[in-house]
Amino acid sequence: MWREISVCGNVYTLRETRSGPIRGQLAQGESSALQDGSLVDLCGATLLWRTAEATRSHSLEERQPWAYLTCGHVHGRHDWGQKPEHCREHEGGPSTGGRRECPLCRSLGPYVPLWLGCEPAFYVDAGAPTHAFVPCGHVCSERTAKYWAETSLPHGTHAFQPICPFCSTPLTGTPGFTRLIFQGPVD
Repeated sequence: MWREISVCGNVYTLRETRSGPIRGQLAQGESSALQDGSLVDLCGATLLWRTAEATRSHSLEERQPWAYLTCGHVHGRHDWGQKPEHCREHEGGPSTGGRRECPLCRSLGPYVPLWLGCEPAFYVDAGAPTHAFVPCGHVCSERTAKYWAETSLPHGTHAFQPICPFCSTPLTGTPGFTRLIFQGPVD
């Protein structure tokens, strides 16, 4: 059911016509708070509202690629290489178990699932998805990763910091992304 929301947040039924001068009736007991999946029409531009808690696009699949963000080696999900709690001095990743040891190069760092950045407006080119943002694991082209890692956005009232354009997670480390190394068949 479409509703009209006033600048003050009051909820009304629709006008007789979209350009009509008389607003609809006040919708008693209805909230103007957006819920996941709400459609917002702004003078013809329709937006889909998604909350940060929406998990539709981030459900782990059995064949989901995972990567060590320190070295960029890509693997399938596995449980080896976990370091004991006392070895996690500088944890760099989200809640994925902290630092892990890459079985190929033995580097220590966060081990996260990779997610293809699905919003085309955030890409600066049509390059291959070869890089991942640290610490979230969103995958994009090298030029896109460099652009967003060099673009500091407002954070708080006085600070600026680069963020992942796909999930708004602050980027960590320098440069804030890693080149992915995919394993291929041995020739």
